[in-house]
Amino acid sequence: MLQTYVGFEFSANYALNEMFNFGTNYTYINAKYKNSDEKIYNLPKHKGFIYADIYFTPNLSLYISQELSPSRYSSVSGRYVNDAKISGFGVTNLKLSYKTAKKIELSAGISNVFDKNYEYQDGYLEEGRTFFANVNYKF
Repeated sequence: MLQTYVGFEFSANYALNEMFNFGTNYTYINAKYKNSDEKIYNLPKHKGFIYADIYFTPNLSLYISQELSPSRYSSVSGRYVNDAKISGFGVTNLKLSYKTAKKIELSAGISNVFDKNYEYQDGYLEEGRTFFANVNYKF
């Protein structure tokens, strides 16, 4: 079946000063089948993202982000059922970064800080709280 997608995306970034940057993104999409009233599955109508980058010093920063996604229609056990919905969710992430004088960045953080159970598609759960550490070198 032929599908049509109509929507828009809005994004804004703002540097309050040298120590604080913040940004947001919002997406709206209305998807429909051209010749049917059947629902589109696994695609939310709205989606949002917001972040803040806080610099304690020129080399030390904290990045905080929040992803927001509403409920959506999804498949149940591989079959599409008109009234099957998975819950909306919000996921918070944190990352602390330190840039050395020699083009090396050390970072550590937590993804899914509040250990929220969520899924983009029915039956496919995303990771719980995850701790990570990275070392990046810029050539």
